[in-house]
Amino acid sequence: YPGSHVGLIRNDGYIQLLWPSPESEQVLNKPQTGALMQTLISYPGMISGAYEGMSSIDNTVRLGAFSHLPNANMSAFVSVPKRLIMIHWWEHNYPILLSFLIYLGVISAIAFKLAVMERQHTHDLLAQSRKDPLTDLPNRIAIDEIITREVARNRRGEEHSAILYLDLDKFKDIN
Repeated sequence: YPGSHVGLIRNDGYIQLLWPSPESEQVLNKPQTGALMQTLISYPGMISGAYEGMSSIDNTVRLGAFSHLPNANMSAFVSVPKRLIMIHWWEHNYPILLSFLIYLGVISAIAFKLAVMERQHTHDLLAQSRKDPLTDLPNRIAIDEIITREVARNRRGEEHSAILYLDLDKFKDIN
């Protein structure tokens, strides 16, 4: 990839080989202090590993890997700019993220629709529980609620009410 580096770095921090070759020989003639060298100094016995951080070659944040060459007192390394990895990650993973967001939206819409239907069903069941299915008149539960409301309103002095109780003998036989 553009911006990638492959090379050899000695244990004293000098770059022995760098590809693509640097525009300036100063890179090869001065000891490096970037993330790769800090990792090599921090973990001297490590045979291979990865690193992330600012490169002293081109002052960009890089992700890389290295492997120590035991008989040569140097390590081979490869690195790429972190921004390049992030760009490729998004190019590869945006369809997955987009699919997840669409899936989440569909599931949310279904959940919302089910909640609305459940509220309506609960409301319908409560209304049915307060009416006689044959006559569609208020049943005992509804009458108790109406009487409680009316007594409270009468106590406040807003209105006067009267109750008419009608009992039909043998109405169940007629039903």
